[in-house]
Amino acid sequence: MLPASRTWQVDSGVRFAVTPRLKIIAGAYELQKPYFNLDTREVNRSLGVQRAKGVELSISGQQIAHFDINAGILEAKVSIVGPDLAAEGVGPIAIGQPRLQYVASVNYTVPWWPKLSLDLSAVHFGSEPASVDNRIYSPAVTHLNLGGRYRFTVFGKNSTLRVQVQNAPNSYWWTNLYTPGDFQWPGPRTVFAYITTDL
Repeated sequence: MLPASRTWQVDSGVRFAVTPRLKIIAGAYELQKPYFNLDTREVNRSLGVQRAKGVELSISGQQIAHFDINAGILEAKVSIVGPDLAAEGVGPIAIGQPRLQYVASVNYTVPWWPKLSLDLSAVHFGSEPASVDNRIYSPAVTHLNLGGRYRFTVFGKNSTLRVQVQNAPNSYWWTNLYTPGDFQWPGPRTVFAYITTDL
């Protein structure tokens, strides 16, 4: 058994080509490191040992014509261990560490207009502790973006017009940033566009 006081990491994985254009990667890992955060007196110090165990799965490529997908999911448990954690006001789960996270994007190239492509992306964070003692949890959130690209030429140079709607549902939520009392409020629905051109 590895010493409890040391930092270490063990991981393994496998890559599988479902088709020449579609690949799956799966992995598992376990790591340990000191856990530093603010205690109940707002002092940043070592509060115990952080141990994480999880599995990862990603898929990328094209299974259906004109549709490209890239997706990854992480399921992990980040535990805090140490003597008298309850007496120190430390919960069993690391702050700001959701059990489930995933990111996925789909890109569709319009077959009758191949210069145009549309895309959808989603980023999800599961519910997570927002206080060191685990009495407060942030809710699970999913962030959605919609966009598109149009490829054309300007004076013989390859160019691309990119348009995206960020936070498409115009959702609002508080997300924790790994420190007690440190929360972030996402921006409202935002539309942006830009053009890039090869020189």
